[in-house]
Amino acid sequence: MILFGVVVVVVMAVVVVVVVFVVVVAVERSNLGCRTLVYHNFSKILTGIAADLTDWVFNTRLKSAQLLYTLLLNEEDNVTQHLAKLLTAIYKACTDDEPAVVEYVSSCSSSHSGRLVVVVVVVVAVVIVVVVVVVVVVVVVVVVVVVVVVAAATVPL
Repeated sequence: MILFGVVVVVVMAVVVVVVVFVVVVAVERSNLGCRTLVYHNFSKILTGIAADLTDWVFNTRLKSAQLLYTLLLNEEDNVTQHLAKLLTAIYKACTDDEPAVVEYVSSCSSSHSGRLVVVVVVVVAVVIVVVVVVVVVVVVVVVVVVVVVVAAATVPL
């Protein structure tokens, strides 16, 4: 029984390592300095980008959409605090007449950071399952030991 629990834990650990390697390593991230710079200045830049996404000049809208995509890749999961303003700007830009602007803006919703979030969720779920399995194995071992001790104590000498 204990051997089965150990095997399950080892198999789950191998699965976690493989998933993290395949998904996280496959995503190329910018360097830390770039991500930190975007993190500290994204709220200041977002207001201007939101205004430029609805500008009357096509090149301004296109460059704003391209910049927004790049910034979202660097902002990663820190973008959640700006979702209200960001989603409003993306909704307005998705109604643009130019397909290039709509393409860049719609690609903002499927950035690579979503894959990273999925990996984190999977890793947390696997860790929870491993902890539950270990706890169940420990409880079963304790119950077996208690039963053996009680049975040995009730047997007359």
